[in-house]
Amino acid sequence: MPNKTYQIGSCVFTLVSEEPIEDSCPFMKFLSDRREDITVRVWRCALPPVSGELLFRDAVRKVYVDGGRQYTYRSYFDSARGEYREFACRMTGGGKEELIIDYPDALWDRMIFEALDLPELLLRGKEVMLHSSFITVNGEGVIFAADKQVGKSTQAALWQQFAGAKIINGDRAVLGLRDGQLTAWGSPFCGTSGISENESAPVKAVILLSQGTKNTLSPLYPGKAFRSIIGKMTYNQWDLRSAENAADMAALIADGRVYHYSCRPDESAVRTLEKELCRN
Repeated sequence: MPNKTYQIGSCVFTLVSEEPIEDSCPFMKFLSDRREDITVRVWRCALPPVSGELLFRDAVRKVYVDGGRQYTYRSYFDSARGEYREFACRMTGGGKEELIIDYPDALWDRMIFEALDLPELLLRGKEVMLHSSFITVNGEGVIFAADKQVGKSTQAALWQQFAGAKIINGDRAVLGLRDGQLTAWGSPFCGTSGISENESAPVKAVILLSQGTKNTLSPLYPGKAFRSIIGKMTYNQWDLRSAENAADMAALIADGRVYHYSCRPDESAVRTLEKELCRN
């Protein structure tokens, strides 16, 4: 069977499938030859019938538990039909991860990782996917976290232009500990920025952004930082274990160097923050 192995964050995933898994550009950068932490068996067949107790439901997911196993059905919006269509079922439990795909076209790596709920798998390994832009400056990582349309990609681009920074990811970074140091990794999910590099760096600071008419930088104590950071994380709020893992990670990140930054979309925002970060 053709296997494919990927490293995302520090976690290594092997996908085992009877038919080829097609490559998409961002995911190709994350292929690995390391020994896997998680093996997922991928099947191409009809989805199993729904049974058991319903735990959660929204437009794209239905989650059931039955006989000690959890079944998560995933859907996508079929624009031709004008409706959502189920295409995958992830089956978890008994020490096994299995994924059934029922889709008319080729199997794609991105499709598989979306159906597997990658952020949740990362949380099991004490790493978290954060909605953020991730840059490196002099070998250290700076994380710009914000809601959509606030300007995290804009600030990353300004640092690239005026401070020689490298943009590792324009939309999502993975954060966790490596050798006791808070570390950021690039991820294959990069949103509309299109920027996705498979690189990592120790985190110098996490910057929680808002838009402003002047540049105002304020360090955040852990309690206030925690509340802001957990709102930028990807986790299953309906699942107690997921919420607890996310809370643990938010507390870990909040205990580091975290700022709220109300700033302008210009070079002055870079210089103000650069001056503060150079103090330590």
